[in-house]
Amino acid sequence: MYPWTSERVAWYQRAVDWTGFDRKLADLALPDLAPGDQVCDLGCGTGYLALELARRGCRVTAVDRAGVCLDYLRAEAARRGLTDRLTAVEADWHDLPPETAWDTVVMAFAGKPDEELEGYLARCRRRLVLVTKTSAQSHVRGPGEPPLFRRDADALEAALRARGLSFARRDAVLDFGQPLRSREEAEAYLAAHGADGRALDGLLETGDPELPLYLPSEKHMAIFSVDIGR
Repeated sequence: MYPWTSERVAWYQRAVDWTGFDRKLADLALPDLAPGDQVCDLGCGTGYLALELARRGCRVTAVDRAGVCLDYLRAEAARRGLTDRLTAVEADWHDLPPETAWDTVVMAFAGKPDEELEGYLARCRRRLVLVTKTSAQSHVRGPGEPPLFRRDADALEAALRARGLSFARRDAVLDFGQPLRSREEAEAYLAAHGADGRALDGLLETGDPELPLYLPSEKHMAIFSVDIGR
């Protein structure tokens, strides 16, 4: 993942809010969580999934090394009245006390799932949910360029099978485009992500006076739900 800045946090969360990505991912990855369930979001980034799970009544611990993300998360949890259900921990998850564990652990688009599987499993009492990309299709690639397909999901599936774990895999595609205030902001956005201006040819008009432009994008993913059976 690219280094987080306050500007990137704002862009990312704007995309989450515009597309409803937080709700849609929670519905796909964790549809059966109930109020009061204890969940940890490892490598939470901006905390969009942690916030959505807390909104649904779960008791959530969100862990990430990026202080700028956790500053946003704490402020947003307070704004939404969720501070009693959400704890933000600024740390590398490897450094958490070894006895720290939760009923459900989720890691979405973070870490190295196939390499770090044993560490994730040690944090779970009942279930591990891992979400990983299956391609790098993105608005930061030029129009017409094919997606770069990734091996993350297949490598993780092989690791789960080698470990003899019971799991379910679900592949999905969710919209994750970037709404923008102006063409100038679009240029700044692409420059901040190391992309050239060819993606500007893909800008769409939204009809929204505040966010009139949109860079389409999709997240192609595989969702693994692993039954720990403890």
